[in-house]
Amino acid sequence: MRQKYYDTAVKQERAILVGVVTANETEEQEKEYLEELEFLVETAGGNTVKHFTQKLQR
Repeated sequence: MRQKYYDTAVKQERAILVGVVTANETEEQEKEYLEELEFLVETAGGNTVKHFTQKLQR
């Protein structure tokens, strides 16, 4: 009889962060927001994979 093996390692969650820069915000503020969000992801045991930023002209 074959034994079954189960992976019991805790898998780390992955996150992709998306920031939007509006007319009322600077790119520096948006960068700070994403850094804080990345810190929260790490605190929760996750791993940030990628950052994306979008500028809105409105």
